[in-house]
Amino acid sequence: MAGAAGRVLPVGFRGRGWLLGFGGDEARRIAHNGIYFDRSDRATLLRPLWNAMSSAGDTPETAREALVDGRHSLLQNATRVDFAAYLPDDILVKVDRASMLTSLEVRAPFLDHRVIEFAYGRLPDRLRATASARKIILRRLAAKLLPPQFDSARKQGFSIPLATWLKGDWGPYVESVVRNASPDIFDRTSIDRLLQGERRGYENSHRIYTILMFELWRKTYGVTL
Repeated sequence: MAGAAGRVLPVGFRGRGWLLGFGGDEARRIAHNGIYFDRSDRATLLRPLWNAMSSAGDTPETAREALVDGRHSLLQNATRVDFAAYLPDDILVKVDRASMLTSLEVRAPFLDHRVIEFAYGRLPDRLRATASARKIILRRLAAKLLPPQFDSARKQGFSIPLATWLKGDWGPYVESVVRNASPDIFDRTSIDRLLQGERRGYENSHRIYTILMFELWRKTYGVTL
């Protein structure tokens, strides 16, 4: 199933990453969750550099697989990997940059070591999450401490609407930068496929944005390979 998904399904097809994860054990399945470019995709996109890169140390997948501990449940391992990778590399760094830009000192009380030790050492899975419920113990606590009219169920994320932006006025600029990305690094045919896939409704906006940011950074600081 994993091999067929990698060969047949285009990059950006919803659920492709999950199917690729079926090609291995639990650690592999967790490691492939949220990765924009798997090894095969990277080999194609970075074709000009791949021979030099493919033998250089760990891959994103192996680094994440190393965080999985067979003594824990699937739910615990998934949250532990997010805690060690996604949280510091994405969520916290964004909060830190945004707050420092406006001279704010932001704190994350849920990251108090006593809360973390309780969450990962004593809290059973049935109070963590189920197929139909999330943040179970927090919602129970909220029901006891907060007024009944308080909406404890609502959650609002902070993701930026990249797909919408690419369809709007920003789209031509992004395409111009990405299509002219360094041919010493990126394979132009692969970039064209990503752009075409996005126009066809596949979920490539974050992949395109990643290439855009890298290329703008490279040009700003004169980085050449």
